[in-house]
Amino acid sequence: MNRLKLIYPGTIIVGIVAYVFTVGIAFVTKGFVIGVLSASLPIISNMYWVYSFWNETGTVYTLYINIHLALAVMILLCLLVQQIIKRFP
Repeated sequence: MNRLKLIYPGTIIVGIVAYVFTVGIAFVTKGFVIGVLSASLPIISNMYWVYSFWNETGTVYTLYINIHLALAVMILLCLLVQQIIKRFP
């Protein structure tokens, strides 16, 4: 049985949601050029926007930070399960 059957698709879906959310925030707050830049540099722009909004209050900012925290936990979980599978096939 593949232990990653549910973890991988969930991580990919949350990653896509985080990416679209990041690009949307960049377009709305800073305009077209920054939006395109954020779309072309997804990991760097996600880290930048999470850092920028870490102390902000509001439902959208809290949701944005929580999505990225969930994504980080899911990525770490995928890496952990992969290591477990390698050691104990």
